Amino acid sequence: MKESVNEKIPDGGLFQSHEWQVFQQFQEKKTWTISGCVRGTVRSLSFGLGTYAYAPRFPGVTLEEKNYRELIEYGYSKNWVFIRLEPQTEILRQELALMTGRELQMAPNDVQPREILMFDIRDDAELLLARMKSKTRYNIRLAEKQGVTVETTREKDEIEAFLDIMESTAKRKSIHFHERSYYQSFLSHFDASACELFVAKKDGQVLAGSLVYFYQDTAYYLHGGSGDTGRHLMAPHLLQWTQIKEAKKRGCTQYDFGGVAVQSEAKKGKDWSGITRFKQGFAPETTTILFPGTYDVILKKRSYSLYRILHSLKSRTV
Repeated sequence: MKESVNEKIPDGGLFQSHEWQVFQQFQEKKTWTISGCVRGTVRSLSFGLGTYAYAPRFPGVTLEEKNYRELIEYGYSKNWVFIRLEPQTEILRQELALMTGRELQMAPNDVQPREILMFDIRDDAELLLARMKSKTRYNIRLAEKQGVTVETTREKDEIEAFLDIMESTAKRKSIHFHERSYYQSFLSHFDASACELFVAKKDGQVLAGSLVYFYQDTAYYLHGGSGDTGRHLMAPHLLQWTQIKEAKKRGCTQYDFGGVAVQSEAKKGKDWSGITRFKQGFAPETTTILFPGTYDVILKKRSYSLYRILHSLKSRTV
């Protein structure tokens, strides 16, 4: 029986890679590395309360006690208020509390999605297509018949069109939109061997676009959106299918669709039902990966308590 990709314990993947850390530095963010097994950034707290560390998708594997001890000692040496981590299994969450010997508090917000859809793409394309929901297959073929095409681009006008679409999608779906420079930095820092901007077009007009990063055996669908124009053409369906086929050509065995809300609830005030339904159409038989959540390892109790109080008050006024 073929091993399921979803049965593997992730090791942090792209977000714990050297390449991702260098990208953070390219954006002029402060970074740190400990023992070559954990990488992260330093972030500032509001109200002048100091700084904290964030390590995305860590821990993802079992580590030795000395690794956790070094992390805590390093945190104290840098005067961090807390270290924000994302254990990838419940066992690793328990290990995190045990090995650090510090108070563990669930963070007020997740940074990376609590739940993701990781699609095993090792079978041939026709089998993958056959397993999709019939409506998804229909929409892919409809887009093709309607003359929608998908290509990769670095053209300035098309990048700007993609950013316009991303911004309108964020407003429509109530999801976070970074500054335009953040998305542009992917394309200026990474070449086509690592990161591609895919755009779906008809008659020269960009209808939808996606930033996809290829790292080791995984294609990461990082950011994407579709415009209000030509929605009946089903461009996003053909866009995703083209990206999956490109991932296969590059030797990837899995495709990370990113955040969904199947086993978990969407963030307050946000409706992820449409996004989830769209993504599941490509992999209806795939069980989503649900992470335990985001946790803060507290180093300065008083400062941390004040931070949580002020954060709570700020959230109530938004």
